[in-house]
Amino acid sequence: MMSMSDVPCNGCRACCIRETLILHPEMGDKPWEYLSRTLTHPLTGGKVFALDQKDNGECVYLGPDGCTNYEKRPAMCREFDCRKLYLGVQKGHPLLKLAAYLAERDLMPNEVLLAGKARLNTL
Repeated sequence: MMSMSDVPCNGCRACCIRETLILHPEMGDKPWEYLSRTLTHPLTGGKVFALDQKDNGECVYLGPDGCTNYEKRPAMCREFDCRKLYLGVQKGHPLLKLAAYLAERDLMPNEVLLAGKARLNTL
């Protein structure tokens, strides 16, 4: 059983907008159960499934009051912690390379890192 992220989002949706949310079958995600698309993974070059996005870049499951698929959200959404991503980037963790790569290609907005920084006191 996976641990659930305990990030106090308080209405923040930075990771739901313009973020490439890759599905992970090895972590229990079933791509056929989601509105998804096939992409080339930016680091491995392999084919992966990612959640669809609306024309404005929001996750297809993001509604006016938050995630409309919260109980069935994929592993990445259950486990993601913007605070730990921010700390990893600050400490030169290998996530730094991934975060920089994704930010450069507009696959992960800088707002995600800023959201993590703003919530550091809640770790």
